[in-house]
Amino acid sequence: RGGAGGLGPERRAAAAAEDGCCWGGGHSADARGWADRDHLSTVEKDTNGEVLWVWCYPSTTATLRNLLLRKCCLTDENKLLHPFVFGQYRRTWFYITTIEVPDSSVLKKVTHFSIVLTAKDFNPEKYAAFARILCRMYLKHGSPVKMMESYIAVLTKGICQSEENGSFLSKDFDARKAYLAGSIKGKQTKRERKAQAMNRIPEARPASL
Repeated sequence: RGGAGGLGPERRAAAAAEDGCCWGGGHSADARGWADRDHLSTVEKDTNGEVLWVWCYPSTTATLRNLLLRKCCLTDENKLLHPFVFGQYRRTWFYITTIEVPDSSVLKKVTHFSIVLTAKDFNPEKYAAFARILCRMYLKHGSPVKMMESYIAVLTKGICQSEENGSFLSKDFDARKAYLAGSIKGKQTKRERKAQAMNRIPEARPASL
């Protein structure tokens, strides 16, 4: 967007969040190669039962958006809540964390929401932990601004502050250990590996393939 190019990454994120839409200079995500980029989105389910893709940063494609909406449990007819879902699409990993909105939240017209992260690396525990921090921010502020600032801070510096005065450090989550945890795939059938790769795991359970 015009005027945002001279800002630092955190300020650009805040400007994008305040605009309520993608920031990306108006370029198509397809043309710029979305599969090579990290991405953050929020999906909400309102009190009328409607599921809406609320916003994203920096941008995404209709194809990826539709895929993630299908994977998001907010659209499930059986109404089962799956706190954490992960999988891979075209060499991009996606991680979806979904929570129910408590009465104490400022999100009065929202019953549930999902935080969607996409990345090139496989590390379910890392992105589940990071998404929990983002969820708490969204519940408290009801605005994407704080989330976007933290998201950009992790992308650029590998660290962000949590709402509990702690810190999230990317280096605390060793990618090699994540792959090691998934090494049991070699002893499974192709069907079992596929099923487990798309496994919906509880938020507090260590993630593994």
